[in-house]
Amino acid sequence: VHYNPYFPGGLIAMAQALYDEIIEYEDGTPATQSQLAKDVTTFLTWAGEPYYDSKKALEFKAYILLGMLFVGSYYFYRRTWSSLKHKLVVPNYSKPKKDVLRAKRPGKPKGAPRS
Repeated sequence: VHYNPYFPGGLIAMAQALYDEIIEYEDGTPATQSQLAKDVTTFLTWAGEPYYDSKKALEFKAYILLGMLFVGSYYFYRRTWSSLKHKLVVPNYSKPKKDVLRAKRPGKPKGAPRS
């Protein structure tokens, strides 16, 4: 039985998988247990999603394009509607002339003196 502080009870049957100085790095990085754990998790992340870097670059380009489209659409919106913002729009509800609604009565001509 091996000791593991992160396991309930502190004892586990699995032996420690990573030890210091298991491998040698070409650039001289010290092969500590934390460095080995970081390398293993980085590899597993890459193995789980190998196209992450290319997707991230594509998303960055898409955000730039969407930002430019937003700025352009806002500009054209303001350009189109800004002239109407301060105009007072009043509907014309003037009454139609009475001559249009009914026929003229026969009788005195227009301009005749009143009696």
